[in-house]
Amino acid sequence: MNGVGLMRVIQTWLAAASEKPKARAVIARGRRRNVWRAVLWCALCVCIGVQSSRAQNGQIEIQRRDFDRELRLSTSSGKLIQLQGGAGTMFIADPSIADIQLPSPDRVFIYGKKPGRTTFYALRQDGTQAETFTIIVTHNLADLNRLLRSQIDELKIQFVDTPQGLVIGGVVPTAEVAERVKTIANKLAGEGNTVISSLRVSGSMQVSIRVRIAEISRSVIKQLGVNWAAVGKSGAFTFGLASGSLSTAVNSSLQSAAAGGSIAKGANITTLVDALATQGLASILAEPTLTAVSGEKASFLAGGEFPVPVAQSATNNISVDYRKYGVSLDFTPVVISDRIISLNVKPEVSDISANGAVVMNNIQIPAITTRRAETTVQLGSGESLVLAGLIQNRFSTDVDKLPGLGDIPILGTLFRSSSFQKNESELIIIVTPYLVRPASSPNAFRLPTDSVEPSGDVDRILEGRLANSRTPAGSKPPVKLRGDPGFIYK
Repeated sequence: MNGVGLMRVIQTWLAAASEKPKARAVIARGRRRNVWRAVLWCALCVCIGVQSSRAQNGQIEIQRRDFDRELRLSTSSGKLIQLQGGAGTMFIADPSIADIQLPSPDRVFIYGKKPGRTTFYALRQDGTQAETFTIIVTHNLADLNRLLRSQIDELKIQFVDTPQGLVIGGVVPTAEVAERVKTIANKLAGEGNTVISSLRVSGSMQVSIRVRIAEISRSVIKQLGVNWAAVGKSGAFTFGLASGSLSTAVNSSLQSAAAGGSIAKGANITTLVDALATQGLASILAEPTLTAVSGEKASFLAGGEFPVPVAQSATNNISVDYRKYGVSLDFTPVVISDRIISLNVKPEVSDISANGAVVMNNIQIPAITTRRAETTVQLGSGESLVLAGLIQNRFSTDVDKLPGLGDIPILGTLFRSSSFQKNESELIIIVTPYLVRPASSPNAFRLPTDSVEPSGDVDRILEGRLANSRTPAGSKPPVKLRGDPGFIYK
């Protein structure tokens, strides 16, 4: 019976007793005493109910509190734990994450070994639970921050330790700094631990690459004495790396109609190619300009696709597959610093050829002649890379003879003529990367038509001028000198 039921019984008894006249005096004397007894009974029942409820919920609350207890450690650090009443048995669920040392029965030293999560249990001599908590081991972020500050100053980097690994976030000035930060974090995290980089580079991360692909006759190169492997061979650059100028291999000996004069020492590489192309001695196959974000791939193709029949073994049907040919270019830039670019370049020139063609079911499948190169170099913005040595040979033999007379043994040589022609061409690829920075204003770019305007009827009829020069909007007019301008020479 709870306190509420007891109160109802007491109230019913008091009401029944009050109806009897003889019992009114007794009730008057004992009413106060019974009320106090009822109050005490109610309080006692309520206390017993509350205590029982707390006892029932106490096991869940203790278990929740035990499992919610956490001990956070970093790798190569530990903590001394005092056990109340001592413990007879102690163990850790995963000793590879954390381990224990026992200085005494009532104290245990717990230290972290690698990042992770495990559980610690301690039992008394009688088998009851003495201590239970979760151990969370994280990376030593203090040592990592201290090491980065000693090597790289003024960095705004945050480290977040997650169950999946160490996450690095923040802003760095260049991609080179981002790579250094990730390398240091990998060494400190150790083998088997994942480092996720979310660093953002604040500098320019776009690269524009200008490529010129030209095919030059090999005989012309031999006449001129140009050694493409020696072009720009200065300083630390070798193997055709050019810093924008020709070396002493072609200094002042370009005396032919191809150049129309001479190219002095220090002339630009593209000047020679332009001179040969002007005279028809070189052919510019492609001159693309591509822009890509650092680390992303950009592609270019100037050519086409030709069909190739492919037999299906299961159904004996023939499907058509298309193969690409022409001039293609794949490049992947990586901005290392504000001046250095790591560039992976893969140019390819292919053409359809009848030599090596295959005939299947009265269908001729042509072959492809391919010249391909791939390299990874580091260049400064505006510096050039020259790839050469991709040589192609073409042989041609013609025999002209008089019918009948040309077939006579010995005397037939008098009535026939033969010619042999060997053409060699070399593929020259000039690659120049540039760091791309956005313009601060749209007026920073000017079109060729901004400085000219159509002439009026008077200028066109009287003076024969079709256009007049003008000052572009937003620019200052040219300064006009008064008097006789000139120079003082001493």
